[in-house]
Amino acid sequence: MIKAIIFDCFGVLAVDGWLPFKTEHFSDQPERLREVTLLNRQTDAGLLPYDEFIRSVAAMAGVAPDDFRAQIEQTVVNTELLEYIAAELKPAYQIGMLSNVAGHWLERKFTPAQRKMFDVVSLSSQTGFVKPDPRAYEAVLTELGLGAGEALFVDDREGNCSAAREVGMQALLYHDFVQFKHDLTEVLQSK
Repeated sequence: MIKAIIFDCFGVLAVDGWLPFKTEHFSDQPERLREVTLLNRQTDAGLLPYDEFIRSVAAMAGVAPDDFRAQIEQTVVNTELLEYIAAELKPAYQIGMLSNVAGHWLERKFTPAQRKMFDVVSLSSQTGFVKPDPRAYEAVLTELGLGAGEALFVDDREGNCSAAREVGMQALLYHDFVQFKHDLTEVLQSK
């Protein structure tokens, strides 16, 4: 029985500028793409200071650090999904967030009311575990006090969903709100 629904942040609860920037500047340079992806993962794990990440990637892309920062920090919160979580899911389920993110990003982008709806927020920069590392999923489950079979994970990347399934969670791949709501209804009704 599902007792908690755990959401990824970027690509689900919010859309940021990192993926478009990375694609625009490095998609035709596989080695550089791997390098900036590694730098991002190190930052998400709390191993590389955010300002150093900004300076390094901006230099590699040939853009000013302030321009790079402005582009990747351009975030739009998925208000429709957050309102649905608050109205329909929060009354019946524990709500979690599991995200590969550095720093105090959540405080800058989500309102206090939006942050309050999450029973647990598990961030890679705090745990040191970056999805799809199984320990990232295990950490959020431990915080929720649940077994893997009692949680559903929602992410916009199939690799992260597969990793959640490997630890015993159910997982839904998020494309858009309409698809998510439909798929979630099917999963919850089948239990």
